[in-house]
Amino acid sequence: MDGSDGSEEGSESSDGEMSFLDELAAAASASRHQSLEAAAVEAAAVHASRFIDEAAVEKVVHASHLAGQGLRAMQAPHVLIVEDTEMCAMVLTMMLKKVGCSCDHAQDGAEAVEMLKNAEVGLYSFVLMDLRMPVMDGFEATTILKSKLKLTLPIVALTAEGGAATRERCVEVGFDDFAAKPLKHDALVALLAKHTGHEVVCSAT
Repeated sequence: MDGSDGSEEGSESSDGEMSFLDELAAAASASRHQSLEAAAVEAAAVHASRFIDEAAVEKVVHASHLAGQGLRAMQAPHVLIVEDTEMCAMVLTMMLKKVGCSCDHAQDGAEAVEMLKNAEVGLYSFVLMDLRMPVMDGFEATTILKSKLKLTLPIVALTAEGGAATRERCVEVGFDDFAAKPLKHDALVALLAKHTGHEVVCSAT
């Protein structure tokens, strides 16, 4: 084959287009004590971050949301992440910031209930709720939030469990939506658009 230019070009291409599996392996090897699920979540976020630049994000506000929410529709969503695994919470935080959102973090369902009970009205746009957590899981927390506190705030279940029984239980306790872990960039963008009216586009560079 011809010369060094081709090999350098190939090297640059492989570096710039690292596969998701490579990213998963890198995330998993970063900590020997990190779970496969956490590694997968981290790798998905790293993979997604290659395709979007926080500085290039613009917010799109539709007239229907402006009419329904007033000036709040002009503000970026403020999301509550309910997740007991610190690594997963950090990755979700990074992903939300990439699409122009801010967030808070609760480590379990009980902490989330207290935070939402004491929060000013309209502070949070929606909730990303893990299902399996110590102290209080996502099912119990959502039951309290929806049935006892009567909150209308959208709550999205996050879980690696994809069975029909889990989805049915989510509907029964009052979850507004369901998303698989690891949460991908496109899925997050779709959830934000659906539940908050927050849509983002990438500016031409």
